[in-house]
Amino acid sequence: MMDCYTRTAEVSWYPSIGALSYEVLAMSASGSSAVCETNMTTCTLEGLLCGHSYSVSVKAIGDSCNSIADMIGLLVTEPCIPDHITAQYSLTIGQVQWDLASGAVNYTVIGETDQGLVVSCATSDTYCALYNMGCGQIYNITVGAHNEACSDVSVSTVAATIMTEPCPPNNVQTSVDCRTNQGTVSWETSFGAIGYEAQLSGRDGHSLTCLTNDTFCSVENLHCGVIYYTTVIAIGETLNSSMSTTVLLISGPCTAGNVAASLDCYNNTAEVSWSPAIGASSYIVTAVATDGFVASCVTNEFHCNLTELQCGQVYNVTLTTVSEQCQTESYANVSFDSRPCVPLRVEANMLCGTKTANLTWEESDGVELYLATATSRTGTTVHCNSTEPTCHFSGLKCGEIYEFSVTAYSNMCFSGNSSTVETQTEPCQPTGLTVSGSCNNETVVLNWSEAEGAIAYVVTAIGNLGYVESLKTNDTTIDVDLPCGQIFTFTITALDNSGCDGTVSAPDQFKTGMFCLTSCSL
Repeated sequence: MMDCYTRTAEVSWYPSIGALSYEVLAMSASGSSAVCETNMTTCTLEGLLCGHSYSVSVKAIGDSCNSIADMIGLLVTEPCIPDHITAQYSLTIGQVQWDLASGAVNYTVIGETDQGLVVSCATSDTYCALYNMGCGQIYNITVGAHNEACSDVSVSTVAATIMTEPCPPNNVQTSVDCRTNQGTVSWETSFGAIGYEAQLSGRDGHSLTCLTNDTFCSVENLHCGVIYYTTVIAIGETLNSSMSTTVLLISGPCTAGNVAASLDCYNNTAEVSWSPAIGASSYIVTAVATDGFVASCVTNEFHCNLTELQCGQVYNVTLTTVSEQCQTESYANVSFDSRPCVPLRVEANMLCGTKTANLTWEESDGVELYLATATSRTGTTVHCNSTEPTCHFSGLKCGEIYEFSVTAYSNMCFSGNSSTVETQTEPCQPTGLTVSGSCNNETVVLNWSEAEGAIAYVVTAIGNLGYVESLKTNDTTIDVDLPCGQIFTFTITALDNSGCDGTVSAPDQFKTGMFCLTSCSL
């Protein structure tokens, strides 16, 4: 019986009659031998060599004669320990080779890490492949030889190691600096890596790579609005890792082009339009006025309406393209003028005796033209254009109440009408004056037609001898006592409530009666 661990074999036999002692001889084909002597029926052979097959015989020694018996079959020792072990590695597969070990029928190869990961293979050849080796590991390789007599005894000490490729980097993350459109890729450390390579492949065909010894890497010159498929490879001393899990890096959206703004004068709103921007999911339009007023709107379409605009302003437009990760602001070099402001502080002043009114108002910046309107209560309308904050209305009808308003115009747009002011023109000229009297007294009676716009009348009588009489009345008739014997010229002047005198009526003459005369005539 072979003891594989001590390289000894115990040989036993039946007793031989007359034998005084026994001698056991083990002889290999190569000539090596082992001998033991005993007076018992068992004997232990020592010093047996590995990988040998021994022929065993037992000699019974008597007083005068000896006899020999041969063991059927051979005594097979444990196989020798494999040596000259070499190992090679390709991704996940280790190839181990060794020299033929004497006495070996088959072999077992075991690779084990310090963390307890184990891979193995069995073969009757002198090479074997270890599959499914883990990344980022150092495997200690042992080879064990086996035969029918001994197993798991002839195992090599650590004769080879296999360092596998680094593991693919984990927790790969991406970010983008929206201001510079620079991308950053980061990841966790991979054991065994001496460097890393980040690879970015854009959907538009644009590719970028960066090499680093750190666990992050930055790339510049990203194309706007492009999705980049991003992977990281850990670089090992001999082999590189497989690619990491693919993540997306989305660059900032492109700026929008063909930005244009148009004002809706009626609604005092502005529509801003543009061409689609690659990578944008929405848009923010901001318009800043010269006085700091801000109007904005947000949309996922390609136009947007700005409302609640302040009048009389120049708005500069900024368009911001928005994606899930970034906002890209661009100054469009586009501006628009809002609707002119309604003219304020409108005042109307009549110039008595001229049928003329001067209209003034407060001047506004940016106004190209003012249109002033005077409308009478009878429906007559007079217009006046001016580039200054004043307008002169002439030829107005007498005795009319006019409403004045002003509208400002700029860039084919107009303001609302100003508040109205009202004024009345001078009274009309009295007409139809008749003078009558009696030769028997000094009373003269004057009658005339009512003048438009008049609330009172001044009657003036001037005698040829220098006598002057002036009377005021609210009626269209009056009795006047005048000295006799003079030729008087009569006129009527109409007054309104503003104290403005109208045009003097056409004169009429009358000669008062002569004292002691019996007749009088005109």
